[in-house]
Amino acid sequence: MASRSLREERAGEVVKLSSPTEKDFHHAWGGVKVRLEGTLSPVLRTDTMGEQTVAGAHGNIHLNSGPEGGLVHVGNEAYYIGGAQSACHEGPVYSDVNVVFNRVDGFIHNNSCIWSLQPANKCTDIDPPSEDCIAEESMCP
Repeated sequence: MASRSLREERAGEVVKLSSPTEKDFHHAWGGVKVRLEGTLSPVLRTDTMGEQTVAGAHGNIHLNSGPEGGLVHVGNEAYYIGGAQSACHEGPVYSDVNVVFNRVDGFIHNNSCIWSLQPANKCTDIDPPSEDCIAEESMCP
């Protein structure tokens, strides 16, 4: 399935992705796999030990998509399986808090009134991929 780039469509649509009030946008794009690309900086979170982290406690990443975009929530609902014994089904790992993402491919999804991008695979749908994908020298299926 080919991804469509929100930036190729219209830069202003990146802002609409995270807005809960953009009903027309979400009706048109909900469930569609899209690509968010460019210089995407994570909004750092603070973990339970007080340390800065890229991925939150539930494996979610918040990205600042640049001057024309807004805060974009990147979830892990499509691949995460609680208690899994495989890195493919755990949350993403990024130890470098200065990481900059080049692209995220994901399905536009609504979970409890929060619109987000949901990658299907943390190894292939996010650039750079999660560190545990590289460590195991495998790309998840």
